Amino acid sequence: MKTTARLGLALGLIFASGCGRTPFGAACPQGTDEVSGLCLCATNDGCPAGEACDADSGVCACASDLCCPSGYKWDSVGGACGCEASVCCPLGYAFDPSVGECACASTTCCPTGYAFTGGDGGANDAGARDGGLASDPGRCVCASSACCPLGTTWDSQQQGCQCTSDTCCPAGFIYDPDRQNCACGNQSCCPANYTYEPALRACVCTGNGCCPAGFAQNNGKCACQSDLACAAGQVCDLDGGVCRCVNNAGCPAGYFCNPNQSCQSLAGCTSDVDCPNAYFCDITRSVCTNVDCTLDSQCAFGQICQSQLCVAGCRSNADCPLHLSCDPSGQCVDACTSDAFCPMGEFCDAGAGSCFSTGTQWCVNTDATCACASPALCLGTLTQGQTTNYCAQLCTLATDCPSAFTCTDIVQICCDPTQFDCTQPTLGEGAACGPGPGFACHGWQVVDQTGLVYLCTSADAGVPAVFQHACAPVTGFCNSVSGP
Repeated sequence: MKTTARLGLALGLIFASGCGRTPFGAACPQGTDEVSGLCLCATNDGCPAGEACDADSGVCACASDLCCPSGYKWDSVGGACGCEASVCCPLGYAFDPSVGECACASTTCCPTGYAFTGGDGGANDAGARDGGLASDPGRCVCASSACCPLGTTWDSQQQGCQCTSDTCCPAGFIYDPDRQNCACGNQSCCPANYTYEPALRACVCTGNGCCPAGFAQNNGKCACQSDLACAAGQVCDLDGGVCRCVNNAGCPAGYFCNPNQSCQSLAGCTSDVDCPNAYFCDITRSVCTNVDCTLDSQCAFGQICQSQLCVAGCRSNADCPLHLSCDPSGQCVDACTSDAFCPMGEFCDAGAGSCFSTGTQWCVNTDATCACASPALCLGTLTQGQTTNYCAQLCTLATDCPSAFTCTDIVQICCDPTQFDCTQPTLGEGAACGPGPGFACHGWQVVDQTGLVYLCTSADAGVPAVFQHACAPVTGFCNSVSGP
Protein backbone atom coordinates (compact mmCIF):
# COMPACT_ATOMS: atom_id res chain seq x y z
CA MET A 1 0.00 0.00 0.00
CA LYS A 2 2.84 2.39 0.77
CA THR A 3 4.42 1.75 -2.64
CA THR A 4 1.17 2.41 -4.50
CA ALA A 5 0.57 5.67 -2.61
CA ARG A 6 4.02 7.00 -3.44
CA LEU A 7 3.55 6.13 -7.13
CA GLY A 8 0.21 7.87 -7.27
CA LEU A 9 1.71 11.03 -5.72
CA ALA A 10 4.58 11.02 -8.22
CA LEU A 11 2.16 10.61 -11.17
CA GLY A 12 0.01 13.39 -9.81
CA LEU A 13 2.97 15.82 -9.69
CA ILE A 14 3.97 14.97 -13.26
CA PHE A 15 0.39 15.55 -14.49
CA ALA A 16 -0.07 18.75 -12.55
CA SER A 17 2.90 20.25 -14.35
CA GLY A 18 0.83 20.39 -17.53
CA CYS A 19 1.74 17.12 -19.27
CA GLY A 20 -1.22 15.58 -21.15
CA ARG A 21 0.38 12.18 -21.69
CA THR A 22 1.94 10.07 -18.98
CA PRO A 23 4.25 7.06 -19.75
CA PHE A 24 2.75 3.90 -18.38
CA GLY A 25 4.43 2.63 -15.31
CA ALA A 26 1.53 2.14 -13.00
CA ALA A 27 -2.17 2.77 -12.93
CA CYS A 28 -3.13 6.00 -14.74
CA PRO A 29 -4.41 8.87 -12.52
CA GLN A 30 -8.08 9.62 -12.23
CA GLY A 31 -9.51 11.12 -15.43
CA THR A 32 -6.94 9.45 -17.67
CA ASP A 33 -6.86 6.19 -19.62
CA GLU A 34 -4.00 4.02 -20.68
CA VAL A 35 -3.49 4.08 -24.45
CA SER A 36 -0.50 2.44 -26.07
CA GLY A 37 1.48 2.62 -22.87
CA LEU A 38 0.62 6.27 -22.20
CA CYS A 39 -1.88 7.87 -19.84
CA LEU A 40 -4.09 10.12 -21.94
CA CYS A 41 -6.73 12.42 -20.52
CA ALA A 42 -10.24 11.12 -20.77
CA THR A 43 -12.06 13.90 -18.94
CA ASN A 44 -11.27 17.42 -17.63
CA ASP A 45 -10.51 15.84 -14.26
CA GLY A 46 -7.31 14.56 -15.75
CA CYS A 47 -6.10 18.13 -16.66
CA PRO A 48 -4.55 20.94 -14.56
CA ALA A 49 -6.78 23.76 -13.33
CA GLY A 50 -8.03 25.98 -16.16
CA GLU A 51 -7.29 23.39 -18.87
CA ALA A 52 -9.72 21.12 -20.71
CA CYS A 53 -9.27 17.65 -22.23
CA ASP A 54 -9.35 17.21 -25.99
CA ALA A 55 -11.03 13.80 -26.20
CA ASP A 56 -9.80 13.17 -29.74
CA SER A 57 -6.09 13.65 -28.93
CA GLY A 58 -6.17 12.95 -25.20
CA VAL A 59 -4.16 16.16 -24.63
CA CYS A 60 -5.01 18.91 -22.10
CA ALA A 61 -5.22 22.47 -23.53
CA CYS A 62 -5.76 25.92 -21.96
CA ALA A 63 -9.44 26.83 -21.75
CA SER A 64 -9.69 29.78 -19.25
CA ASP A 65 -7.90 32.85 -17.80
CA LEU A 66 -6.30 30.64 -15.14
CA CYS A 67 -3.75 29.22 -17.52
CA CYS A 68 -3.05 32.46 -19.49
CA PRO A 69 0.19 34.40 -18.83
CA SER A 70 0.12 37.70 -16.88
CA GLY A 71 -1.82 40.37 -18.77
CA TYR A 72 -3.48 37.84 -21.06
CA LYS A 73 -7.11 36.70 -21.05
CA TRP A 74 -8.79 33.64 -22.59
CA ASP A 75 -10.59 34.28 -25.87
CA SER A 76 -13.23 31.56 -26.22
CA VAL A 77 -14.03 32.61 -29.78
CA GLY A 78 -10.47 32.46 -31.01
CA GLY A 79 -9.54 29.64 -28.66
CA ALA A 80 -6.36 31.27 -27.41
CA CYS A 81 -4.97 33.64 -24.77
CA GLY A 82 -4.95 37.27 -25.96
CA CYS A 83 -3.04 40.29 -24.54
CA GLU A 84 -5.39 42.71 -22.78
CA ALA A 85 -3.05 44.83 -20.60
CA SER A 86 0.03 47.03 -21.10
CA VAL A 87 2.21 44.57 -19.18
CA CYS A 88 2.19 42.15 -22.11
CA CYS A 89 2.67 44.83 -24.84
CA PRO A 90 6.04 45.35 -26.60
CA LEU A 91 8.42 48.04 -25.27
CA GLY A 92 7.00 51.52 -25.78
CA TYR A 93 3.43 50.24 -26.37
CA ALA A 94 0.40 50.28 -24.09
CA PHE A 95 -2.93 48.44 -24.34
CA ASP A 96 -5.73 50.50 -25.92
CA PRO A 97 -9.12 49.06 -24.83
CA SER A 98 -10.95 51.11 -27.46
CA VAL A 99 -9.39 49.05 -30.26
CA GLY A 100 -8.54 45.98 -28.18
CA GLU A 101 -4.84 45.90 -29.02
CA CYS A 102 -1.44 47.34 -28.09
CA ALA A 103 -0.82 50.84 -29.42
CA CYS A 104 2.31 53.00 -29.54
CA ALA A 105 2.62 55.08 -26.35
CA SER A 106 6.15 56.56 -26.40
CA THR A 107 8.79 57.96 -28.76
CA THR A 108 10.50 54.55 -28.72
CA CYS A 109 7.97 53.11 -31.16
CA CYS A 110 7.47 56.30 -33.24
CA PRO A 111 8.88 56.50 -36.81
CA THR A 112 12.15 58.37 -37.44
CA GLY A 113 11.80 62.10 -36.80
CA TYR A 114 8.58 61.71 -34.84
CA ALA A 115 8.03 62.18 -31.10
CA PHE A 116 5.22 60.92 -28.92
CA THR A 117 2.96 63.60 -27.49
CA GLY A 118 -0.31 63.71 -25.57
CA GLY A 119 -1.63 61.37 -22.91
CA ASP A 120 -3.43 62.80 -19.92
CA GLY A 121 -0.99 61.39 -17.37
CA GLY A 122 -3.57 59.11 -15.78
CA ALA A 123 -2.89 55.80 -14.05
CA ASN A 124 -3.31 54.00 -17.37
CA ASP A 125 -1.07 56.32 -19.38
CA ALA A 126 1.90 54.96 -21.30
CA GLY A 127 4.25 55.27 -18.36
CA ALA A 128 2.03 53.21 -16.05
CA ARG A 129 1.66 50.16 -18.34
CA ASP A 130 -0.68 48.49 -15.87
CA GLY A 131 -3.97 48.20 -17.67
CA GLY A 132 -4.47 50.43 -20.68
CA LEU A 133 -4.04 53.88 -22.21
CA ALA A 134 -5.41 57.05 -20.58
CA SER A 135 -8.50 58.85 -21.88
CA ASP A 136 -6.11 60.88 -24.07
CA PRO A 137 -3.92 58.16 -25.60
CA GLY A 138 -1.54 60.58 -27.36
CA ARG A 139 0.07 60.03 -30.72
CA CYS A 140 3.31 60.22 -32.71
CA VAL A 141 3.80 63.66 -34.26
CA CYS A 142 6.48 65.04 -36.55
CA ALA A 143 9.25 66.75 -34.54
CA SER A 144 12.12 67.27 -37.01
CA SER A 145 12.86 68.01 -40.65
CA ALA A 146 13.29 64.26 -41.24
CA CYS A 147 9.52 63.80 -41.35
CA CYS A 148 8.56 67.13 -42.97
CA PRO A 149 7.11 67.14 -46.51
CA LEU A 150 9.30 68.04 -49.48
CA GLY A 151 10.33 71.70 -49.47
CA THR A 152 9.58 72.25 -45.79
CA THR A 153 11.76 72.23 -42.69
CA TRP A 154 10.99 71.92 -38.99
CA ASP A 155 10.44 75.19 -37.12
CA SER A 156 11.03 74.65 -33.41
CA GLN A 157 9.38 77.97 -32.48
CA GLN A 158 6.21 77.28 -34.47
CA GLN A 159 6.40 73.57 -33.61
CA GLY A 160 5.56 72.55 -37.14
CA CYS A 161 6.87 72.06 -40.66
CA GLN A 162 7.20 75.40 -42.43
CA CYS A 163 7.57 76.03 -46.13
CA THR A 164 11.13 77.07 -47.02
CA SER A 165 11.32 76.64 -50.81
CA ASP A 166 9.33 77.08 -54.01
CA THR A 167 8.47 73.35 -53.96
CA CYS A 168 5.79 73.75 -51.30
CA CYS A 169 4.29 76.96 -52.70
CA PRO A 170 1.06 77.01 -54.80
CA ALA A 171 1.27 77.30 -58.57
CA GLY A 172 2.59 80.71 -59.64
CA PHE A 173 3.98 81.46 -56.18
CA ILE A 174 7.61 81.48 -55.04
CA TYR A 175 9.15 81.34 -51.60
CA ASP A 176 10.23 84.75 -50.26
CA PRO A 177 13.04 84.21 -47.71
CA ASP A 178 12.73 87.81 -46.45
CA ARG A 179 9.01 87.52 -45.65
CA GLN A 180 9.37 83.78 -44.94
CA ASN A 181 6.22 82.87 -46.84
CA CYS A 182 4.98 82.09 -50.33
CA ALA A 183 4.45 85.19 -52.45
CA CYS A 184 3.11 85.70 -55.91
CA GLY A 185 5.90 85.07 -58.42
CA ASN A 186 4.39 86.22 -61.71
CA GLN A 187 1.46 88.06 -63.28
CA SER A 188 -0.77 84.98 -63.25
CA CYS A 189 -1.41 85.22 -59.51
CA CYS A 190 -1.76 89.02 -59.22
CA PRO A 191 -5.25 90.42 -58.52
CA ALA A 192 -7.05 92.68 -60.98
CA ASN A 193 -5.49 96.19 -61.32
CA TYR A 194 -2.19 94.87 -60.00
CA THR A 195 1.01 94.25 -61.97
CA TYR A 196 3.83 91.95 -60.95
CA GLU A 197 7.07 93.85 -60.28
CA PRO A 198 10.09 91.50 -60.43
CA ALA A 199 12.39 93.99 -58.67
CA LEU A 200 10.04 94.09 -55.69
CA ARG A 201 9.01 90.45 -56.05
CA ALA A 202 5.44 91.57 -55.41
CA CYS A 203 2.21 92.64 -57.08
CA VAL A 204 1.86 96.44 -57.07
CA CYS A 205 -1.27 98.52 -57.61
CA THR A 206 -1.24 100.05 -61.11
CA GLY A 207 -4.96 100.66 -61.73
CA ASN A 208 -7.60 102.89 -60.19
CA GLY A 209 -9.56 99.84 -59.08
CA CYS A 210 -7.08 99.04 -56.30
CA CYS A 211 -6.83 102.61 -54.98
CA PRO A 212 -8.88 103.70 -51.95
CA ALA A 213 -12.03 105.73 -52.48
CA GLY A 214 -11.19 109.27 -53.57
CA PHE A 215 -7.73 108.23 -54.85
CA ALA A 216 -6.57 107.63 -58.42
CA GLN A 217 -3.37 106.51 -60.13
CA ASN A 218 -0.79 109.26 -60.67
CA ASN A 219 2.78 108.46 -61.72
CA GLY A 220 2.55 104.90 -60.47
CA LYS A 221 0.92 105.53 -57.10
CA CYS A 222 -2.52 106.20 -55.67
CA ALA A 223 -2.95 109.95 -55.13
CA CYS A 224 -5.74 111.76 -53.27
CA GLN A 225 -7.99 113.89 -55.50
CA SER A 226 -9.50 116.19 -52.84
CA ASP A 227 -9.82 116.74 -49.08
CA LEU A 228 -12.86 114.46 -49.16
CA ALA A 229 -10.52 111.50 -49.72
CA CYS A 230 -8.72 112.21 -46.44
CA ALA A 231 -9.63 111.41 -42.85
CA ALA A 232 -10.81 113.96 -40.29
CA GLY A 233 -8.04 116.38 -39.33
CA GLN A 234 -6.29 115.91 -42.70
CA VAL A 235 -6.17 117.74 -46.04
CA CYS A 236 -5.09 116.56 -49.47
CA ASP A 237 -1.71 117.74 -50.71
CA LEU A 238 -2.50 117.82 -54.44
CA ASP A 239 1.16 118.26 -55.40
CA GLY A 240 2.27 115.13 -53.58
CA GLY A 241 -1.04 113.28 -53.81
CA VAL A 242 -0.95 112.45 -50.08
CA CYS A 243 -3.14 113.34 -47.12
CA ARG A 244 -1.41 115.54 -44.55
CA CYS A 245 -2.45 116.24 -40.98
CA VAL A 246 -3.53 119.69 -39.84
CA ASN A 247 -3.76 118.81 -36.15
CA ASN A 248 -3.30 115.83 -33.83
CA ALA A 249 -6.82 114.61 -34.64
CA GLY A 250 -5.50 113.66 -38.07
CA CYS A 251 -3.00 111.21 -36.59
CA PRO A 252 -3.44 107.74 -35.05
CA ALA A 253 -3.09 107.19 -31.31
CA GLY A 254 0.49 107.64 -30.10
CA TYR A 255 1.33 110.15 -32.88
CA PHE A 256 1.18 113.93 -33.21
CA CYS A 257 1.09 116.32 -36.16
CA ASN A 258 4.53 117.89 -36.53
CA PRO A 259 5.30 121.25 -38.25
CA ASN A 260 5.82 119.42 -41.56
CA GLN A 261 2.18 118.21 -41.39
CA SER A 262 3.36 114.62 -40.96
CA CYS A 263 2.27 112.29 -38.19
CA GLN A 264 5.24 111.65 -35.90
CA SER A 265 5.44 109.04 -33.17
CA LEU A 266 5.53 110.19 -29.55
CA ALA A 267 7.97 107.33 -28.96
CA GLY A 268 11.67 107.41 -29.81
CA CYS A 269 12.42 110.97 -28.68
CA THR A 270 15.92 111.94 -27.56
CA SER A 271 15.18 115.52 -26.41
CA ASP A 272 12.29 117.95 -25.96
CA VAL A 273 12.87 119.16 -29.53
CA ASP A 274 11.35 115.89 -30.77
CA CYS A 275 8.09 116.54 -28.90
CA PRO A 276 5.04 118.74 -29.58
CA ASN A 277 4.15 121.83 -27.57
CA ALA A 278 3.26 121.20 -23.91
CA TYR A 279 5.12 117.85 -24.06
CA PHE A 280 8.62 116.93 -22.94
CA CYS A 281 10.82 113.91 -23.64
CA ASP A 282 10.77 111.38 -20.84
CA ILE A 283 14.33 110.13 -21.22
CA THR A 284 13.64 107.13 -18.98
CA ARG A 285 11.35 105.71 -21.70
CA SER A 286 12.27 107.86 -24.75
CA VAL A 287 8.61 108.88 -25.05
CA CYS A 288 7.04 112.35 -25.37
CA THR A 289 4.65 112.90 -22.47
CA ASN A 290 2.50 115.77 -21.20
CA VAL A 291 2.60 114.89 -17.48
CA ASP A 292 4.42 117.24 -15.10
CA CYS A 293 7.41 115.00 -14.61
CA THR A 294 8.89 111.53 -14.37
CA LEU A 295 12.17 112.57 -12.71
CA ASP A 296 13.04 115.10 -10.00
CA SER A 297 15.38 116.85 -12.43
CA GLN A 298 12.38 117.79 -14.60
CA CYS A 299 10.97 119.96 -11.79
CA ALA A 300 12.05 123.44 -10.71
CA PHE A 301 14.48 123.89 -7.82
CA GLY A 302 12.61 123.41 -4.56
CA GLN A 303 10.36 120.73 -6.07
CA ILE A 304 10.48 116.96 -6.55
CA CYS A 305 8.48 114.59 -8.75
CA GLN A 306 5.75 112.55 -7.05
CA SER A 307 3.08 110.60 -8.99
CA GLN A 308 4.11 112.48 -12.16
CA LEU A 309 3.45 115.85 -10.49
CA CYS A 310 5.99 118.47 -9.37
CA VAL A 311 5.39 119.21 -5.69
CA ALA A 312 7.26 121.32 -3.13
CA GLY A 313 10.04 119.37 -1.40
CA CYS A 314 13.56 118.03 -1.70
CA ARG A 315 15.52 114.81 -1.34
CA SER A 316 18.98 116.42 -1.16
CA ASN A 317 20.59 119.87 -1.19
CA ALA A 318 20.89 119.59 -4.99
CA ASP A 319 17.08 119.91 -5.25
CA CYS A 320 17.07 123.33 -3.53
CA PRO A 321 17.70 126.84 -4.91
CA LEU A 322 21.07 128.51 -4.35
CA HIS A 323 21.94 129.15 -0.68
CA LEU A 324 19.10 126.90 0.56
CA SER A 325 19.52 123.39 2.00
CA CYS A 326 17.28 120.33 2.35
CA ASP A 327 16.23 119.72 5.96
CA PRO A 328 15.37 116.27 7.42
CA SER A 329 11.64 116.82 6.73
CA GLY A 330 12.34 117.11 3.00
CA GLN A 331 11.82 120.87 2.65
CA CYS A 332 14.20 123.55 1.34
CA VAL A 333 15.09 125.98 4.15
CA ASP A 334 17.28 129.06 4.48
CA ALA A 335 19.99 127.28 6.45
CA CYS A 336 23.57 126.57 5.45
CA THR A 337 25.27 123.21 5.91
CA SER A 338 28.68 124.23 4.54
CA ASP A 339 30.56 127.37 3.48
CA ALA A 340 29.45 126.78 -0.13
CA PHE A 341 25.91 127.89 0.86
CA CYS A 342 27.13 131.30 2.05
CA PRO A 343 27.90 134.53 0.17
CA MET A 344 31.49 135.17 -0.90
CA GLY A 345 33.80 135.84 2.03
CA GLU A 346 31.55 134.28 4.73
CA PHE A 347 31.65 131.06 6.77
CA CYS A 348 28.82 128.68 7.73
CA ASP A 349 27.86 127.88 11.31
CA ALA A 350 26.39 124.44 10.55
CA GLY A 351 24.96 124.07 14.04
CA ALA A 352 22.97 127.29 13.79
CA GLY A 353 22.46 126.94 10.03
CA SER A 354 23.52 130.55 9.45
CA CYS A 355 26.33 132.34 7.64
CA PHE A 356 28.65 134.82 9.38
CA SER A 357 31.59 137.10 8.57
CA THR A 358 34.84 137.36 10.54
CA GLY A 359 35.41 140.94 9.37
CA THR A 360 38.55 139.91 7.48
CA GLN A 361 39.36 141.46 4.09
CA TRP A 362 40.15 138.34 2.11
CA CYS A 363 40.93 139.89 -1.24
CA VAL A 364 41.86 143.57 -1.68
CA ASN A 365 43.10 145.02 -4.95
CA THR A 366 46.39 146.89 -4.72
CA ASP A 367 48.79 148.67 -7.06
CA ALA A 368 52.31 147.87 -8.16
CA THR A 369 53.66 148.90 -4.78
CA CYS A 370 52.04 145.81 -3.23
CA ALA A 371 51.31 147.63 0.04
CA CYS A 372 49.38 145.10 2.19
CA ALA A 373 48.62 145.24 5.90
CA SER A 374 50.23 142.38 7.87
CA PRO A 375 49.72 139.45 7.87
CA ALA A 376 48.30 139.71 4.32
CA LEU A 377 50.59 138.97 1.35
CA CYS A 378 50.69 140.70 -2.02
CA LEU A 379 49.88 138.15 -4.72
CA GLY A 380 49.40 138.02 -8.47
CA THR A 381 47.99 135.34 -10.79
CA LEU A 382 50.10 133.43 -13.31
CA THR A 383 47.23 132.16 -15.47
CA GLN A 384 43.60 133.23 -15.93
CA GLY A 385 42.30 135.86 -13.52
CA GLN A 386 42.82 139.51 -12.73
CA THR A 387 45.99 141.13 -13.98
CA THR A 388 46.50 143.46 -11.02
CA ASN A 389 48.07 142.50 -7.68
CA TYR A 390 45.92 141.92 -4.59
CA CYS A 391 46.33 141.41 -0.86
CA ALA A 392 45.48 137.89 0.36
CA GLN A 393 45.31 136.14 3.76
CA LEU A 394 47.51 133.18 4.65
CA CYS A 395 45.99 129.74 5.20
CA THR A 396 46.97 126.20 6.11
CA LEU A 397 43.81 124.20 5.35
CA ALA A 398 40.90 124.69 2.96
CA THR A 399 38.63 125.28 5.97
CA ASP A 400 40.69 128.40 6.82
CA CYS A 401 39.20 130.10 3.76
CA PRO A 402 35.60 131.37 3.47
CA SER A 403 33.02 130.71 0.76
CA ALA A 404 34.24 131.23 -2.84
CA PHE A 405 37.92 131.03 -1.75
CA THR A 406 40.42 128.19 -1.85
CA CYS A 407 43.69 127.63 -0.05
CA THR A 408 46.22 127.71 -2.89
CA ASP A 409 50.00 127.39 -3.30
CA ILE A 410 52.22 130.48 -3.37
CA VAL A 411 55.34 130.38 -5.54
CA GLN A 412 57.96 133.15 -5.94
CA ILE A 413 58.34 134.75 -9.34
CA CYS A 414 61.82 135.84 -10.38
CA CYS A 415 60.92 137.53 -13.63
CA ASP A 416 57.73 138.09 -15.63
CA PRO A 417 58.56 138.71 -19.33
CA THR A 418 55.52 141.00 -19.66
CA GLN A 419 57.06 143.42 -17.13
CA PHE A 420 60.84 142.93 -17.17
CA ASP A 421 63.77 142.03 -19.39
CA CYS A 422 64.31 138.49 -18.12
CA THR A 423 67.71 138.19 -19.77
CA GLN A 424 69.27 140.14 -16.89
CA PRO A 425 71.56 137.82 -14.83
CA THR A 426 70.00 138.86 -11.54
CA LEU A 427 66.48 137.89 -12.72
CA GLY A 428 66.97 135.10 -15.27
CA GLU A 429 68.12 131.52 -15.34
CA GLY A 430 70.24 130.48 -12.33
CA ALA A 431 69.79 133.67 -10.34
CA ALA A 432 69.76 133.16 -6.58
CA CYS A 433 66.33 133.23 -4.90
CA GLY A 434 64.35 131.87 -1.97
CA PRO A 435 65.10 131.64 1.70
CA GLY A 436 68.62 130.26 1.30
CA PRO A 437 70.90 127.85 -0.60
CA GLY A 438 69.39 125.21 -2.84
CA PHE A 439 67.01 127.56 -4.67
CA ALA A 440 67.53 129.19 -8.06
CA CYS A 441 65.46 130.86 -10.78
CA HIS A 442 64.36 128.59 -13.61
CA GLY A 443 62.27 129.33 -16.72
CA TRP A 444 58.87 127.65 -17.07
CA GLN A 445 56.33 127.69 -19.85
CA VAL A 446 53.06 128.93 -18.28
CA VAL A 447 49.57 128.91 -19.82
CA ASP A 448 48.56 132.27 -21.35
CA GLN A 449 52.18 133.55 -21.24
CA THR A 450 54.10 134.18 -24.47
CA GLY A 451 57.55 133.62 -23.03
CA LEU A 452 59.21 131.74 -20.21
CA VAL A 453 58.26 132.76 -16.69
CA TYR A 454 61.15 132.44 -14.23
CA LEU A 455 60.12 130.94 -10.90
CA CYS A 456 62.12 130.19 -7.79
CA THR A 457 62.79 126.46 -8.06
CA SER A 458 64.08 123.88 -5.61
CA ALA A 459 67.23 122.28 -6.97
CA ASP A 460 66.44 119.02 -5.18
CA ALA A 461 62.79 118.66 -6.27
CA GLY A 462 63.16 120.23 -9.69
CA VAL A 463 59.78 121.97 -9.41
CA PRO A 464 58.71 125.51 -8.44
CA ALA A 465 59.08 125.80 -4.66
CA VAL A 466 55.89 126.36 -2.63
CA PHE A 467 56.78 128.77 0.18
CA GLN A 468 53.35 129.51 1.66
CA HIS A 469 49.60 129.12 1.12
CA ALA A 470 46.97 131.85 0.82
CA CYS A 471 43.23 132.13 0.32
CA ALA A 472 42.62 132.99 -3.32
CA PRO A 473 39.24 133.72 -5.01
CA VAL A 474 37.95 130.70 -6.97
CA THR A 475 36.91 133.01 -9.82
CA GLY A 476 40.40 134.56 -9.98
CA PHE A 477 39.02 138.05 -9.34
CA CYS A 478 38.54 140.20 -6.25
CA ASN A 479 35.20 142.03 -5.97
CA SER A 480 33.30 144.29 -3.61
CA VAL A 481 31.97 141.36 -1.52
CA SER A 482 35.38 139.82 -0.78
CA GLY A 483 35.18 141.15 2.75
CA PRO A 484 33.75 143.92 4.90
